[in-house]
Amino acid sequence: MNFSIEVKDISKKYIIGKLAHSPYATLRETLASRAVDLGHWLNGKSTKNSHQEVLWALNDVSFSAKPGEVIGIVGKNGAGKSTLLKILSRITEPTQGSIRVKGRLASLLEVGTGFHPELTGRENVFLNGALLGMKREEIKRKFDQIVAFSQIEKFIDTPVKRYSSGMYVRLAFSVAAHLDPEILVLDEVLAVGDLAFQKKCTSVIRDVANQDRTVLFVSHNLQLIRSLCTRVVLLDHGRVIQDGPTEAVLPEFVKLLQSNGEVAENGHRRMLGANQVARIERVQFLNKMGAPCWTFDSGDHAVLELDYTAYQSFKGLSLWLVIRNPLSGDVVTSIKEKITDRPIAAGQRKKIVLEFPKISLGPLEYLIEVSLTNEEGDQFYDSLGKEADLPLLSITSLEKDPHKRQGYFAMPVSIREAA
Repeated sequence: MNFSIEVKDISKKYIIGKLAHSPYATLRETLASRAVDLGHWLNGKSTKNSHQEVLWALNDVSFSAKPGEVIGIVGKNGAGKSTLLKILSRITEPTQGSIRVKGRLASLLEVGTGFHPELTGRENVFLNGALLGMKREEIKRKFDQIVAFSQIEKFIDTPVKRYSSGMYVRLAFSVAAHLDPEILVLDEVLAVGDLAFQKKCTSVIRDVANQDRTVLFVSHNLQLIRSLCTRVVLLDHGRVIQDGPTEAVLPEFVKLLQSNGEVAENGHRRMLGANQVARIERVQFLNKMGAPCWTFDSGDHAVLELDYTAYQSFKGLSLWLVIRNPLSGDVVTSIKEKITDRPIAAGQRKKIVLEFPKISLGPLEYLIEVSLTNEEGDQFYDSLGKEADLPLLSITSLEKDPHKRQGYFAMPVSIREAA
């Protein structure tokens, strides 16, 4: 079999916790550490590595990839996805196991990887290209294409420390895309940037696969995984628990998130991104009594509250609410509403309230996506739900419903026999 990647029994061990005698420990920490060591010694216990803990980020991971495959790597936070990609990219070595890679591999694992903040975009194109294996003449030939694809022509001679996170990703992805690698490794890079650029990136990924090259793609965005990947590898606690067709594996991933409580009740998650304008802090449905609730009968009154913090000053804000079938990805309904055209100062925390007199949805579990954008709706500030980081909205049927309605909508109806 012609494999581009072969991973055999990969394991990765990390030692976490404080070193027993760190040179940077405070006096209090040092005295406390010595006291603990003395207590262990008096009780006949070993003091060696008493401040360390072993963490196996990966355990006996094996899989292979063929040319032309786009493989999604999914799993809960801490499942080992990023560690796996770092090993494949030779950023870190496995503790056990072996990897065989055939062809040139380009990886884009973190925003601004390979960028020097003091250098301009132009200088960083050459630096980043060299780190990805491109020769200088090759970079020169493709420089105009790289800059045009990234859409930052006006800022190419500006130090990248002044770039937004979206500008970082556009330039870094553009360099990787024009490297023409046999293997492309991507870790959540499409989570940053506007919709237009995301569409360009997905088009590039499809082109790479159509040219019999391999793509490994880590994302929590189930819609992207579904649209791009024909195969998915599901990791949990560092192990492969399922490897198969996308439509077979993704439902198991959703069940895993729900059953293990990975989805936060209030949607609170992740660190603040570089140069982020605003962040959604909380998303919560409330029932008619004002209590938190994600399960309703069709026709119930419901309120959706969204709290956000402005991390930069901006003018104008719009909200985008999308309700999907989580398995098919179908958009059931969407709402796009301008919230304000007034200036919002950095540091302000505000609440947006959506009131539904009746939830006219049919009995099903729905995926909720909420996004904050600029007033025009073409620049995304933050989103929740696309990465399976909100609970599913569960709509149950009404036993008293005489029409026994099915489908996405429980439309009000009056039925009578005509004379």
